[in-house]
Parts: sequence; structure tokens; C-alpha cells
Amino acid sequence: MKDRDVLDVRGTAEYLGFNTWTVYRYWKAGKIPGQKIGSRIRFSKKALERYLSKFEKPDAARET
Repeated sequence: MKDRDVLDVRGTAEYLGFNTWTVYRYWKAGKIPGQKIGSRIRFSKKALERYLSKFEKPDAARET
């Protein structure tokens, strides 16, 4: 299956390792980026990657 650039709630939950209700709660609270299109919410994989990169710790090997 081809990797998609835009994910639905279920795909986002799988990608982030969350359950679908957590995705809804985080989106509604503005914790994760997403866009409501009609009655559905869509998430850009690139935007989610940028969001996740905020939580990465510096590489310990670079510090030595």
C-alpha cells in the first residue's frame, strides 16, 4: 500500500500510536495540527512529523 500524505483520524491514530478518541481530543484542543474538511478531519503527515519533531531529544552521540 502506498504511503499517503493526508491521513484520516484512524490513520493518524495508527501513525501516532494513539487511539482515535485521543486524536479527536488532541485536535480539538489544538495539540495536533489538522483540518476539518466538510464533516471529516484530515491530517497532513508532514505537519504531524513537524509536530513530533518538537519532542525529539538531541542525539547523545553529538554531545560527546
